Amino acid sequence: MGDAEIHPFIDAATTAQHANDGTRLQNSLNFLKNYKIKHILFRRRAVAEIRIVLTSRPNAYEPFKDDIVHVFNKILKKPNEDILVLEQILWTITNLSHANSKLIHELLPADIAKVIAEHAKNSTASAVRDQAIMCLGNIVSDCDTCRNHVMKTGIFETVLDLLQTPTNLTAKQRDHYAWTLQNILRPSPTAPDLNVLLTSNRREKMFKISFGLITLPPPDASIIQGVELLHDWIMIDSEKCVGVSIVENETIMNHLLRIFDGDDDDASSKVIRSIGNLVFNDDDVIQRIIDYGFVSSMDARRLTAGVKLESDIIWCLSNILGSLRPSCVHAIYGRTDLWEYLIRNCYSYEFLIRRESIFCVMNICTFFQGEEQKELYQTFFGKMIIDILDGFTIEENTSMAQAVQGILTHCTDEMNRNNPIYKEMIYENGFEEAVQKRYEWTQKTLQTLDVGTPQRRELFILFNLCVDALNSIDDYKNVLKCDDQMAKMKIDALTPMDSTPRRPPREDIRECAQRSFAIFDDTILNLSPITPK
Repeated sequence: MGDAEIHPFIDAATTAQHANDGTRLQNSLNFLKNYKIKHILFRRRAVAEIRIVLTSRPNAYEPFKDDIVHVFNKILKKPNEDILVLEQILWTITNLSHANSKLIHELLPADIAKVIAEHAKNSTASAVRDQAIMCLGNIVSDCDTCRNHVMKTGIFETVLDLLQTPTNLTAKQRDHYAWTLQNILRPSPTAPDLNVLLTSNRREKMFKISFGLITLPPPDASIIQGVELLHDWIMIDSEKCVGVSIVENETIMNHLLRIFDGDDDDASSKVIRSIGNLVFNDDDVIQRIIDYGFVSSMDARRLTAGVKLESDIIWCLSNILGSLRPSCVHAIYGRTDLWEYLIRNCYSYEFLIRRESIFCVMNICTFFQGEEQKELYQTFFGKMIIDILDGFTIEENTSMAQAVQGILTHCTDEMNRNNPIYKEMIYENGFEEAVQKRYEWTQKTLQTLDVGTPQRRELFILFNLCVDALNSIDDYKNVLKCDDQMAKMKIDALTPMDSTPRRPPREDIRECAQRSFAIFDDTILNLSPITPK
């Protein structure tokens, strides 16, 4: 920054790691601890040198950590500190956080996050304010301890207020502020108590920010930043009120549709992921999105989309097909070309496309009941279930494990409802054999995977679903036997009695015995190798 960048001693440090880095770091720290020295140019060069050394070697701080913590705190807390010195220190902390340096944890006990937040809120120098905001945006995403310190500051309100009028900011400022806001919004999976609570006032500000960024005149990179911010906001909206606010605003919906219809697959994908999350379990929102023309646009855009966008489009369609409203389901099912496309893609070699297509078709076959559902099963869905159970053999791919989980869940639910379709599935189509085969295959594969891996977790879920399905098949068959016996008793009651006594045939106990499958916990699962008898 400034004259610090052209100093030959500092410039040399950027070329390689030097054996004298420790000496240079200590000399710079000693210089900065002496506040009686008035040579501001030297002080700027000293902090620049510290930044360069620690950025290239984030762990070089260890022998000097006490001095670094002392110097950083004094500089950040000093009234009327030089702007360039402040910016260099904030820049250094930003880089250290990005590198996951443990030095950040040495700085936190001194309330460094609170001090940086004060610079973000009150500094009159945009360079210091912007660097402070970016610094906290890095720290908040490091770990729960860092997040806890940042969330105790007022940085969230500060950034919300700064972004209220995006047109007053530079493109770089919009990018930094929105990026920090996203990091604050994204929930912690391990510490939900540290997540942002959106009051009605905060929701109003969030909507104004999203609207302001998305409706900027194109081309502007901040538009996509606005879409990403909208997506993160939707994801933390536990009260499901964002969807209503968004779909009721024609301007923002038309801008989203225009971005989606463009040629940029990445931008289109970000829009459709937001739309797909908006429609989840809200039929009114789904209907409005259909009315805006998103289904028509998805039907057209899939023809030119790359694999990732195509799978995102199908994923969004599957969420729409989760609706209980006939008009929403028929908006997709009524498009013959689109429906046939989804059926074909249930056999796609692209796993994500295949998974999402299977969920689309499964949602359709769950929505329809009675004769319509029976026709779908007999036409293709029954065979597809058997094909999926028989054909999934790539244990490393979690996408297909999730698809089979969905299929087994659907089938188990239908059998628990005593759906008569499953009489034909079990006795004529080989459904029981297919589930048994999947059960045995999954049991064998689990023995080969390390505990804790995503593949093992997904296959363990699949293993338990196979157990559920096999138990449901036995229950279903027992219900059929009871129904057959009741029917026979009715016939016998209406049949004239034969005076010749008859002894009934003895039942085979083995045939009547019901199989029982235990559902194991992953930590106690004993999957010994299966040996042939």
